[in-house]
Amino acid sequence: MTKEQLEASIKFAETLFQICTVVAVLFGLRAWLLNNKLKQLQAAEIAQLNKDTANAQLALEKEKSARADMGRKMGEIANYGAQLRHDKRSGIEGLLKYIQDPEPTVQTNARETLVQAASDLVYTSGGRNDKTWLGESIHSPSKLMKIIREDQAPIRIEAAFHAMQERFNWNVQPFDIPAAEKWCADNKPKCDE
Repeated sequence: MTKEQLEASIKFAETLFQICTVVAVLFGLRAWLLNNKLKQLQAAEIAQLNKDTANAQLALEKEKSARADMGRKMGEIANYGAQLRHDKRSGIEGLLKYIQDPEPTVQTNARETLVQAASDLVYTSGGRNDKTWLGESIHSPSKLMKIIREDQAPIRIEAAFHAMQERFNWNVQPFDIPAAEKWCADNKPKCDE
């Protein structure tokens, strides 16, 4: 081999080494870029998973809270029904409060408890006898409405509702005091008698 051939071979080897170095750097750069892109995608996926998990946990907590609130309300409705059955006006007021609740299930349960408790109260008190519970002299709508508004004994309040139904063709459910007040407002001269 001549000196020129040797120099050409060395030059070729250096060029080849430089080309290989450039190719290796490009492949390394490509691998680094791909690795960074992969890390970004993984970070985005992890962030989305964390967000989805947090949203799911929040929804679960809201559902748990709603169920607990529903259970609490149903328990209070049962308690107010028991108070009414034990002749306590606070039972009426509590059930009327829950009849106004925005949740239809709560409204229905409170309304059904009110109706059933009224029926139970009449049954356990020996039946419906307005004269026993109201006396002979209470016949006017104004006196009956005074009992409905102010009396503390639910059996007397129920008797006043029954008397209003019998005497004035009232279509108001027992203990529905807001409906009684509305009827009274709509029938002002008659209600003031």
